[in-house]
Amino acid sequence: MSFGSCRIANSCKTNFVPVFGKLTDDHLDVIDGRRIELAGKIQEAYGISKDEAEKQIKQFEDSRPN
Repeated sequence: MSFGSCRIANSCKTNFVPVFGKLTDDHLDVIDGRRIELAGKIQEAYGISKDEAEKQIKQFEDSRPN
């Protein structure tokens, strides 16, 4: 499952909680499936670089079944 496919399924929020637990439902509502927004919110919440945020998103996508 890619992050983009989560845009349609509200149930994807539960998949983010174990990985990106600092992101709230409000964050996820604002993000609304937009990868760039997700990277920005991860950067803010975890105090990491853009590259590290992108790396973590990629790892999340790769760990999800298609």
